[in-house]
Amino acid sequence: MPLYTFKCNDCGRETKKITSSTVGSIDCECGNFSFRQIPTSTNTMTYEMKDKHRGTSLQKDLDKKLKKRLVDHHDRYELEEKIDQHGTDDAQKFGWFKKVKKL
Repeated sequence: MPLYTFKCNDCGRETKKITSSTVGSIDCECGNFSFRQIPTSTNTMTYEMKDKHRGTSLQKDLDKKLKKRLVDHHDRYELEEKIDQHGTDDAQKFGWFKKVKKL
């Protein structure tokens, strides 16, 4: 059974007790009820992680990778559809053929 924190709304006393997850309140020493508290995360900050061996930082490199994947997906799949819809004249005008040939 897990350890839960119970708090009395009247006296403010906090009590930790190992109980079943179905127990929502227990008796407080002041004679009222103590209610089970919802667990909260105390750490809400996001830290930048760096790989010392590769010399990379996780978040910056992840953003770059996601942008590259978006461009690659666009060039690989969506350009062919654009060429089919707009024709070869527009494809030559906007340089779409060059991007497709790179793949």
